[in-house]
Amino acid sequence: MRSPAGNSVKTVPPFWHIVLEARGFFLLVTLAAFALRLVFYFKFPHVTGDSLIYGDIAKNWLDRGTFGLTHADGIRPTLIRLPAYPAFLAACFALFGREHYNAVLLVQIIIDVVGCFFIADLARRTVSSRATQFAFLLAALCPFTANYTVAPLTETLSIFFVAVALDAAAAGFNASEQGRYAWSGWTCCGVAISCSILLRPDGGILLIAFGLYLLYRLSRRPLVRVHLFWAGVLVLAISLAPLVPWTVRNWRDSIASSRWSRSQPAIPMSFLLTALKSGCERGLPTTSPRKRSTGRFRMTRLISACCRRGPLTAQRNTRRQRQSSTSMPGR
Repeated sequence: MRSPAGNSVKTVPPFWHIVLEARGFFLLVTLAAFALRLVFYFKFPHVTGDSLIYGDIAKNWLDRGTFGLTHADGIRPTLIRLPAYPAFLAACFALFGREHYNAVLLVQIIIDVVGCFFIADLARRTVSSRATQFAFLLAALCPFTANYTVAPLTETLSIFFVAVALDAAAAGFNASEQGRYAWSGWTCCGVAISCSILLRPDGGILLIAFGLYLLYRLSRRPLVRVHLFWAGVLVLAISLAPLVPWTVRNWRDSIASSRWSRSQPAIPMSFLLTALKSGCERGLPTTSPRKRSTGRFRMTRLISACCRRGPLTAQRNTRRQRQSSTSMPGR
């Protein structure tokens, strides 16, 4: 087959045809992929502090309708995390129960194994049909990506959507070489890039890489330049469209948060006070044990007053303590 540019285009069999021909190989490697990930699941599950932050945002989003973190004075909107992974956790919590992280890990294992098929299809489109099995074997038995599945973090979903985006982009470029308009492939590529960006900020690098390669193809393929141009516009629009409401939401909540902060007294954050209090209870670096215990007692009372009645009241109490201590004889 020859492309509109006059170059010969090699045809490769469909992916499902390759899978059916080597179904024994794909079945065996798929079982091995699940077995490897289940070993990590039972032996090395890991819930990190970031996982709990994502989980807290997901619970508040699901129960209260607020994309925010839980503080001592209630739930406050936040923008320290992108919304895709909390949305994924919220869906898992709605289906399997609140804070059911074991179910989240099992879903991530399934997604990671499905991503191996997209990687294999990408090798089929870009290299050859013989490379399909090797790519699938390497992706299925990679211990690093298998280890990512047993931590409730964004890595597994990010790798999955990167594989989907690259596979869809390869399908679109191959279709343009054959004179066909694969708008479904370009749309899938844009959706995958958008999900990758909403999962991690570095997902934007994927969009930049796609744009650079698209410019290269525009310079080398003048006969399909119009099609590739509109394909790039479609991918760019779909990739960046979800960021518009996210930006508006962050702008609105940041203004509301700044107004709330100006209307509140300057009370230190509770978790910083708790940390400072626990540090004081370990003892101040003084030379005398009696002075260390006295300083610890006074500092503890000061911090407790800050937590209960604010810093101004605590300063008054401290001033009164100093006045009483200087007025008493023998001090």
